[in-house]
Amino acid sequence: MPNEGNVVCGRTLYRPLCAGKPAGGRGNRAAQKAALACPGAVATVGRLEVQPNAVNIVADKVTLSLDLRSMEIRELEQMEQQIFQALAETAAEAGVSYAIKLSLDSQPGYMDKQLVGYLQASALEQQTAFMRMHSGAGHDALPISARVPAAMLFVPSKGGRSHCLEEWSDCRHLAAAVDVMIDTIMKINKEES
Repeated sequence: MPNEGNVVCGRTLYRPLCAGKPAGGRGNRAAQKAALACPGAVATVGRLEVQPNAVNIVADKVTLSLDLRSMEIRELEQMEQQIFQALAETAAEAGVSYAIKLSLDSQPGYMDKQLVGYLQASALEQQTAFMRMHSGAGHDALPISARVPAAMLFVPSKGGRSHCLEEWSDCRHLAAAVDVMIDTIMKINKEES
């Protein structure tokens, strides 16, 4: 169980689904409903590939991704069950078939408390505003944390946007993060000397 303030990378499930006809956006509504029932969890229908992808032709095949993230495996299982039940009901109602393929299944990973503490101490000393948070983003820290201590330092992005063309961070925030990171590295090196 995560402790208050520990940074946790949530498990990600990525599931492309194939169906004979589109289901009128019900998949995304089912994902939203399932995520709302689990505090701190998110469910995203992100990628859609429609074939033949023409304005006046009923789709023959739709492939979509479903990304489930939570700090708790129990919540992931609950969301998955609820969404897949809605999928089965919708497919039966529409008279279509579907297949589910698991592409990625990552377990939650905990960030190292000591490293997180170093980052916090450096931010306090630098008088840099910060917040400890749980993160659904694993980045490289998730697989690394299984073998060595790891922590993540995030910089705010305008509008909270990331991994898109609109992503933008203020140079002052970037500089503050660099200062915190350098100070953290120096603290660790000093203690190990």
